[in-house]
Amino acid sequence: MRMTQFKPNLQYWRFYWPLVITGLSMMLVRQFQNGTLARYQDATREIAIFALASSTFFLFHSIHLFLPQLINVYVRSREAKGVCFRFTVGLGVILSLPVLFFAYSRPGEAGLSAAFHIEGAVLDGVRFYLQMLAPLILINALRHFNTGLLVQARRTGVLTVLNAIYLSTMVAILILGFCLQWRPAVTLSFAQVLSASMDLVLSTWMRRRVYRLPERAEHTGLTTGELLSFFWPVALTSTMFALNRPILYSFLSRMPDAEPVIAALRVGFDFTMLFHNPINQFRHLFITFGKDDPGGVRRFMTGIMVIMTLSMVTVAGTPLGMFMFRDLLGVEGSVLQMAIGVIWIQCLIPVVTTVRNYFHGIAMIDRKTKKMGAGAVVRNLIVYFGAWACFNLGWLNHISASALIVLGFAVETATVAFLSMSPETSIRRQEARGGQSPR
Repeated sequence: MRMTQFKPNLQYWRFYWPLVITGLSMMLVRQFQNGTLARYQDATREIAIFALASSTFFLFHSIHLFLPQLINVYVRSREAKGVCFRFTVGLGVILSLPVLFFAYSRPGEAGLSAAFHIEGAVLDGVRFYLQMLAPLILINALRHFNTGLLVQARRTGVLTVLNAIYLSTMVAILILGFCLQWRPAVTLSFAQVLSASMDLVLSTWMRRRVYRLPERAEHTGLTTGELLSFFWPVALTSTMFALNRPILYSFLSRMPDAEPVIAALRVGFDFTMLFHNPINQFRHLFITFGKDDPGGVRRFMTGIMVIMTLSMVTVAGTPLGMFMFRDLLGVEGSVLQMAIGVIWIQCLIPVVTTVRNYFHGIAMIDRKTKKMGAGAVVRNLIVYFGAWACFNLGWLNHISASALIVLGFAVETATVAFLSMSPETSIRRQEARGGQSPR
């Protein structure tokens, strides 16, 4: 390989690997949460309750998951930074309201009961989780603001250190809560809120130390309306992702003995996110480098995709999977066997999401994000009607539910790719001119 081709890959890797570690730390949190719950009495029920509660919470939390990308794109002047900060705070406050509604109000309780066909202790457990987790909406919105600025400054290594501290704090509290025999919901909720609060304080301190605005000021006349125009389609994208699990759970919960299936899907999907999340970091990579060197970034993405896919196949098809789930996480019995089956199906996820995130990167560079929202809506329609059909035909189980997730992503990818086939796309215009990254 020629040195001129090798140098950009090293540059991309130095930028990318801290983002991967950051994303993996978030996904490892889920593994530790599942492992903690698996060691409590009546573990299957506890995991199922947490799955229902976290999927409900994530439905609203997911709306601001693209805040770092928005901050990265728009904060290019002091004026824009102020507008984006106010936007972040307002969004966090507004998104907290529906979580509080479901957590505390009688109509919210009735809505949860109807959506998941739950009652009694299970319903009370879901509501208690939501009551404890509600502050995380605003806390995490502010963490995303800091993340966007640190990524724009290419200080991704700082994020790695911060997330190592976050993960260590989370694990320490989970171990402490289990040893002191706190209620499972108290252990998991307290661990999340305290570790996120500590991370917010540290990331704010670090951002103030290392971040500097770009020398060339842009977006000095930025308005909230312009932010909303960019943000609502990407927010729709992440919200549709958050709806995948609740849609499946709403059908699965109608089945007899649904708790082991829901618990297995929770374990399998959360493990898959260890490989899915690094693929999602391609968006930051493309925003930063894709406009100058789209071909080089594509090659880099393809190499990472192959590594992720082979890693998933290795876990699913070798004793390593049994070791990780049974010996490390403590998952046993039918839940363990079904979780391995879920992972086999999910091995297709890195391929389809890599292609999808390539087109997502183009859309965000061009600030034409509506196609992302359209693709996400189509994905959920596929999941909903597929789950409805499988349920009515008696085919709904852990395998078909996992396959519906993959099918939804594949159709979403095809939709976004089709909508991106436009001669006006800036990346394609540059490629037509033979644009290359600076050597």
